[in-house]
Amino acid sequence: MLRAWLLRVTANVARNLLRTRRRTAARDEAFAMEMSRTAAAVVPDDDLARQAAIAKAQRALSKLKEPLRSCLMLRNEGLSYREIAAALSIKESSVGSLVARARTRFMKIYTRNG
Repeated sequence: MLRAWLLRVTANVARNLLRTRRRTAARDEAFAMEMSRTAAAVVPDDDLARQAAIAKAQRALSKLKEPLRSCLMLRNEGLSYREIAAALSIKESSVGSLVARARTRFMKIYTRNG
């Protein structure tokens, strides 16, 4: 009886973990595609245009409040949600929503300033 229960709990936890990873990968891929589409619309051919785009992104980032800015930057550096939560001393369950919110606000600010 206990063995069956442990197997069922383990299977459910594993299934939830896989589902979470798939959703995270899908969100990351969608964000990367959106960023590349936005960047492709304004392809900088010279160094001056590239510097202007970098400055625009930095201004947009500076307008994000903490911990949204830090979550977004750490996620784009490749850190996992667990690592971000540990680095910022926040709940791991909050990191996903903070990253999603930061991406949405960053894109609004970035496209509005363009």
